[in-house]
Amino acid sequence: MRSQPNAGGHTDHPTPDWTAVLDQIRQGDPAGEETLYGVLRNGTRLFLRRRLDTDDVDDRVHDLFVILVEAIRRGEVREPERFMGFVRTVLHRQLGLAISDMVRNRETLVPGTNAAEIRGAGPNPEEQAEWNEKLGFMKNVLKDLTARETEILTRSYIRQQAPDQIAGEMGLSTAQVYLVKSRAKAHLAELVQRRIRRRG
Repeated sequence: MRSQPNAGGHTDHPTPDWTAVLDQIRQGDPAGEETLYGVLRNGTRLFLRRRLDTDDVDDRVHDLFVILVEAIRRGEVREPERFMGFVRTVLHRQLGLAISDMVRNRETLVPGTNAAEIRGAGPNPEEQAEWNEKLGFMKNVLKDLTARETEILTRSYIRQQAPDQIAGEMGLSTAQVYLVKSRAKAHLAELVQRRIRRRG
């Protein structure tokens, strides 16, 4: 191993043998995913935290990790020696999307309305009925997910557990948690679209 700039552009961690790591990922060896995740976690999280005033930095790292793993498996990364350049390109693209999202969210906020006022208003009967219908719809969709997908989504979004905690309690690696979570979200979106088409 030798030192070279990591995903955030800093030189402080030894760089893995990317030829071996990419081969492991292509072959489905979790060791390759763990190595990649470790590099991203060390460099990318700090890079994003310095540039984004937001709490979803871990989700951004997760998205980057999944994009990279899928690109490697599709054969889009052919030159291991240029892999970190590819990582930085994707990272800056994701940073641009994150900033665009933040700007869009700020533009859609209603001026002069604070969170306390919104919470105090409460739903009217029509809104409550619509919410109950959506809740029933989602409960039915969730039944079609696998047990592991449901557990990881529940732990992540309802119990607000960190990926490391989920990994430890479920006997998975953190990288595996990220991959299952990403696939579960994609599966959930597909199921929702399928049911909407049926109802339509």
